[in-house]
Amino acid sequence: MTSGRSRLTALAVSAWVLLLGARAGRAADAVSDSLAITPSWDVTLDRQTLFSLSTAFKTIPPAERARLVSERLQRLADDSQFTPESLRVVETNISSDVTDGRQIAVAVLDDDTLGTGLGRHELAIQRAGILKGAMLRYRQGRSARSLSWGIAASAIATLILVAALFLLRRIRRALNAFLDRWIQARREKIKARTHSMLEPDRLLAALASLLNVVAGLLTLVATYVYVGFVLSRFPWTRGVGSQLNHLIFDPLLNLGTAFVRHLPGLVFIAVLATLTHYVLKLSGFVFAELKSGRLSIRGFYPEWAEPTERIARVLIVALAVVVAYPSIPGSDSLAFKGVSIFLGVLVSLGSSSTVGNLVAGIMVVYMRSYGVGDIIQVGDQMGRVIETDVLATRLRTPWNVDITIPNATMIASNVINYSREAAGPGLILHSEVSIGYNASWRQVHAMLLRAAARTTGLLKDPAPFVRQRALGDFAITYQINGYTRDVDHMIATYHDLHKHIQDEFNEYGVEIMTPHYEVDRSQPAVVPKDRWYAPPAIPKGQPGADE
Repeated sequence: MTSGRSRLTALAVSAWVLLLGARAGRAADAVSDSLAITPSWDVTLDRQTLFSLSTAFKTIPPAERARLVSERLQRLADDSQFTPESLRVVETNISSDVTDGRQIAVAVLDDDTLGTGLGRHELAIQRAGILKGAMLRYRQGRSARSLSWGIAASAIATLILVAALFLLRRIRRALNAFLDRWIQARREKIKARTHSMLEPDRLLAALASLLNVVAGLLTLVATYVYVGFVLSRFPWTRGVGSQLNHLIFDPLLNLGTAFVRHLPGLVFIAVLATLTHYVLKLSGFVFAELKSGRLSIRGFYPEWAEPTERIARVLIVALAVVVAYPSIPGSDSLAFKGVSIFLGVLVSLGSSSTVGNLVAGIMVVYMRSYGVGDIIQVGDQMGRVIETDVLATRLRTPWNVDITIPNATMIASNVINYSREAAGPGLILHSEVSIGYNASWRQVHAMLLRAAARTTGLLKDPAPFVRQRALGDFAITYQINGYTRDVDHMIATYHDLHKHIQDEFNEYGVEIMTPHYEVDRSQPAVVPKDRWYAPPAIPKGQPGADE
């Protein structure tokens, strides 16, 4: 029982100690918070802050107290009978006074020591030293010697500014004259390279305007630096001059400091960029060898080399950017992250179709459906492939019309490649005719083969052949087939084949049926041989005749 009570007592004491500790901690935090948010007012001399005051003196608030002390210090500094070396600390019941024996410069109270870690006397001695240094600088800055040096430095700065502006003007005129001579000597080359889109005179005017802008900016910078330097030479304008100098030199100092701070990261980025450059060169060399056939990989086709190189380059650069990202100056800032998120949202919202075409372009390349130079047909469009990239394919039709087809459309459509088999056994060109049942199929076969034999674009070996495609209600559909390797002139070959078919059937009096059949004619609808060259046709054997 006794041990249980002792345990309860120990727990109660522990809880009480913890409660007191928590209260003390909160009280200390409250005191520190109150000190952190206590406002203070600067005591200044000649626009330079010496120290701050945050406590009142009797009925005088801190702001008014700081103003009165600043005015008192200004009067002392302007008093010819006052000597800064005479300042000393005199102790009283309520303050430690910094005085020269005649009047008090500043009184240090017990409350002034809060947050300083110093006693009242030590703080008074510290402020006495600050006042002595400030007073001496104030007197020295207004001495005859200091003013003489300021006037001399200002005069030298003025001469330097005038010389710099004169030299800048001469350099600008010399550069304008040099550009004029250089462009006049290359007028024809400039016109040829820009395809007459940019006239040499307009180019000269643009470069001259750019030089004027650069010269104007340099003039403004030089004048700004000169004004700040001159104003800083004299005590009455030193504050304005210091502000002007801070406006231009503080950012440069910050840039220099930031550069030194981020120098290891910049060195890493430079090394990574160099390594990436040589990796890209090695990748380009390997894929060039694969494309030329000097290097081969089983299952890898030479036409895959160029698009695969593009994909590899993108992946290599993307990997390098990811590795270098943490070392980029400012990459951990909120602004940098916000811009990155904004760009990511833009890409996500605006690139759905682009990404689809990109993926389709990769699929098209590795499906090997066609290549540059092949003649293909996509839907109702036929032409030669003149360019393929990751987003679209460009065709040039037989009528010299360029068509750009998105790769997503190429994937979704049937692609007919006329060039793929032409290099091997040959592409089969075919044409159909409908002939009535009153004509012998043997005769029709012979006429179609004769027409194919007369067509120069069709091969003799393998030989043309005929197929009977259908037995219709009123006519038989015959198909003549012939091999060709000259895909470039496929349309011209069809043209010749159709001419010769007409000639053969007209010569032997066999009618090619029209699409609509109503009644048997007494005579077949053919063109007699004596009317084959009726005017304005040119007879066979004469110049310009269509054979």
